Amino acid sequence: MKKTAILALMSVLCLSILYGCSDTNRQADPISDFTYRQNEDGNIIIEDYLGDKTKVVVPEKINGRKVVEIGSFAFGEDEKNMVYGPQITYIDIPKTVKVIGEYAFDDCRKLKTVIIPEGVEIIGSGAFGGCIELESIEIPKTVKEIRDKAFFECESFKKAYMSASVKYGEFVFSYSSVESVEIEEGVTVIPAGTFSNTKIKDVTLPKSVEIIEPSAFYGCDELISVNLTQGLKEICQSVFVRCSKLTEIIIPETVTELGEDAFWECENLKGVKFEGKAPVLSEAQLNEDSKTYYTVYYHEGVEGFTLPEWCGYPCKTW
Repeated sequence: MKKTAILALMSVLCLSILYGCSDTNRQADPISDFTYRQNEDGNIIIEDYLGDKTKVVVPEKINGRKVVEIGSFAFGEDEKNMVYGPQITYIDIPKTVKVIGEYAFDDCRKLKTVIIPEGVEIIGSGAFGGCIELESIEIPKTVKEIRDKAFFECESFKKAYMSASVKYGEFVFSYSSVESVEIEEGVTVIPAGTFSNTKIKDVTLPKSVEIIEPSAFYGCDELISVNLTQGLKEICQSVFVRCSKLTEIIIPETVTELGEDAFWECENLKGVKFEGKAPVLSEAQLNEDSKTYYTVYYHEGVEGFTLPEWCGYPCKTW
C-alpha cells in the first residue's frame, strides 16, 4: 500500500514538472513546447513556441522557476517562428507574468481569445499587432503601460477603453476597426496617432484631457461627432486630417494652440466654432496649400478674430 501511494505521488510530481503548472485549475502545455531563458533574477522568459496547438496554456513555472515574461516575438511571426504562431486561436497567460514583450503575438492572424491575468504590468510595442480576428481583450487593473502600436491593425476590434491609470504609447489602436471609445476621466493626453485610421463614429473627451497629440484621429473617415470639453489646451498638428464626414466642430475657450493642418482635407467641414479668443496658429497652418476652406465662427467681442476674414478664412460671429 505504501509503495502504491509513493508511486502515485511520484507520478503527480513528474507531471507537475513536465507541464510546469502550479495552478490545479490550469492544464498547462508541456515545457517541451517552449524555448526559454532565465533573466537576471533567475525567473523565466518564454522565447519561442515550438508546439503545434491552436489553444495554448502557458505554464506558471518551468523547472520550479516562475514564468514572468512572454518575450519578443515569442508567438509572433518572425524569422524563427514562421509556422506555429499564426495558427493559434486561444492563449492563456499565467498570473506570474509581468511583461508581454514587444511583438509577442505579432501577426497571429487567427487569434481570437487572450486571457491576460491580474499581475501583468506591461504590454509591449506591437504585442498584438496584426491579430485580425481578435475582437476584444480585457485589460487587468494591474497594467501600467501599453506601448506603441500594441493593437495596431486589429481589424476585428470594435471598442476601445483608455484608463487613467495606464501610460499609453503612440498609435496604440491605429488601423484597427474601433468604432467607439470610452476615455476615463483622469486621462490627460491622447497620444500621437492613437485612433488614426480607425472607424470611430463619435468621441467625447473628458474634462481632464489637456493635449491631443499629432495625428490622434488622422484618417477617421467615419467620424461624425467630436465633443471637445473645457480643459483642453492644445490641439496638435494633423489631429483631424481626412475626417471626411466631420461637418462641424466646437473649440473650447481653454484651447490656446492649434497645430498645423489640424483639419486638412476635412472635405465636408463647414464650420469651426471658437468659444474663446483666437488661438495661436503655426505658420504652416496658414499656408495656402494646406488650407481647408471652412468658415471660422467666434463670439462677438473676444480677442484676436477679424472680419470678414481671419488668417485667410471666412469669419463670422455666432
